[in-house]
Amino acid sequence: LYGSIEAVPDRVRSVQARFPGIVRGVDVGLGDRVARGQRLATVESNDTLQTYAVTAPIGGTITARSANPGEATAGPLFTITDLSKVHADLTVFPRDRQQLKPGQRLEVQAADGDARSAAALEYLVPGMPGSQALLAHVELDNAGGLWSPGQFVTARVVVREAEAAV
Repeated sequence: LYGSIEAVPDRVRSVQARFPGIVRGVDVGLGDRVARGQRLATVESNDTLQTYAVTAPIGGTITARSANPGEATAGPLFTITDLSKVHADLTVFPRDRQQLKPGQRLEVQAADGDARSAAALEYLVPGMPGSQALLAHVELDNAGGLWSPGQFVTARVVVREAEAAV
């Protein structure tokens, strides 16, 4: 199977200012690792002219930053992504559908061959509209940072096993 690594949707947070105002300071940059509760920026409220801290709702990596000192707080200021777990979304061609079921073991390998992980097929879902392909979904532990979103991967699935006398 072929596919790519994706961030787990419930491990991504868009961080906005609580009250409208002007960004007075930014404490983090793109790619920085942050802890839950860590200050990301300081904003001056338009209503009270008091400053307050914008903090990280989860620990993870800053994957988008659109806050700069002096700018108004319109929309998300940061995106934080927890990459300790990621998904491999793999394309299943029609001829292979009947051989796959949740729980099957597989090995996911980076297209460049550097990273490998054993995993189990979680579920199959319909693919893109107008396509006959399915999407095989696999969750991978990424505590070691082997996988990054957008990375191309291949997977080998165990579809049948048989004991043989040697």
